[in-house]
Amino acid sequence: MKQFILVFSLILSSCSLWAQKNSNYQKEAELYSGWHLLKTQNYQIFFPKKPTKSSEIAKTEMKGYEEVKMDIYSYEPINSDADLNGYYAITEYTYPVEREIEADEKEILEYLFKYSIDGMIDNVNGRKLTETVKNLHGFAGREVRVSIQKQFIITARVYWIKDTMVMIMVGTDIDNDFNTDIDKFLDSFKLLN
Repeated sequence: MKQFILVFSLILSSCSLWAQKNSNYQKEAELYSGWHLLKTQNYQIFFPKKPTKSSEIAKTEMKGYEEVKMDIYSYEPINSDADLNGYYAITEYTYPVEREIEADEKEILEYLFKYSIDGMIDNVNGRKLTETVKNLHGFAGREVRVSIQKQFIITARVYWIKDTMVMIMVGTDIDNDFNTDIDKFLDSFKLLN
């Protein structure tokens, strides 16, 4: 009888977990209805429409990281009236490291974040508005808001995951700053491994 109760309890517990996971899946499916799911080997993220992919090797001035592999997925709405944001992107920067950098190696991570964030700001001739710590499942991260000529705002989340820096960005006109699709896009990023 005790074995029956134990087995029955395990079955109920498994069913409860399955139902909860299924409920979360249904909520996500409703929230991102009409959006495109981009799934890679390491993560998934929802874009408003299917993004385009480009890859390149970037040259840097960072000692020990002179060449960095970049994979970029981006989407720019054709009709800005139909979308409050003008740009969505996720970029993976794969660094040639001999070992994974851990989240507690603060000095190295701060250098990598500063170099990457300052590089993004310089590339768009922008001005940093805010920078906050935004870690993800034990991986170091930052959220940055950048103003471009007081007309355009970029909100970006940057994560260091093993040997890869992932930068997720949304750009919008200043009049549309803080619209719900910004967080909807950024929050849809999920690690798979």
